[in-house]
Amino acid sequence: NSMIRQGVTTIVGGQCGASLAPLIGVRAIQSIQKWGNINALNINWQTMSEYLQYLDTLQLGVNYASLIGYGTLRRGLLHDQYRALSDQELQVMLQQVKNALDQGALGLSQGLAYGHLRMATFEELVEVAKMIGKKGKTQTLHVRNDGQAIVEAVDEAIALAREGRVSTHISHLKILGKKNWKYFDEVLLGLTMRLRKG
Repeated sequence: NSMIRQGVTTIVGGQCGASLAPLIGVRAIQSIQKWGNINALNINWQTMSEYLQYLDTLQLGVNYASLIGYGTLRRGLLHDQYRALSDQELQVMLQQVKNALDQGALGLSQGLAYGHLRMATFEELVEVAKMIGKKGKTQTLHVRNDGQAIVEAVDEAIALAREGRVSTHISHLKILGKKNWKYFDEVLLGLTMRLRKG
């Protein structure tokens, strides 16, 4: 296996809000279409446990773990509607997250800069974060903005971690655009100071 030869022993899938499971609707899989041709996929699973069981049959040469892509879940529930969730829809999402965590998901990923997740309110995200925290799992965040609003986006990530009482990883912390590099020190100082207050 070429991955093993390179020293890679573990792969974590389902980053930035998009995963191959769970799939709660026929449109859910469209959340990953920006990374590949979804027409070439032969999907015979719906839940996280079915997906992980399928992967076991492949006898992969590396360890594999999957995060729940919250964008995939939201897309499956709302289809092409870009809006906030109703209270009832939030309860459906929380149950889906709980089920997938119970079935072996490593945690949950958020791609707050992408599609459906741009419409997720802070309150919705806190409720999801609390569910992940209660289960002792991790959330990963691609923050809402990597450019001019990077400071506010990192502040939101820290607030979600605190209010949700959940272990949080900011995926690929970066600043896009040379004109925005001036915010780098403020981002790092903000992270350092807020984490010290912890």
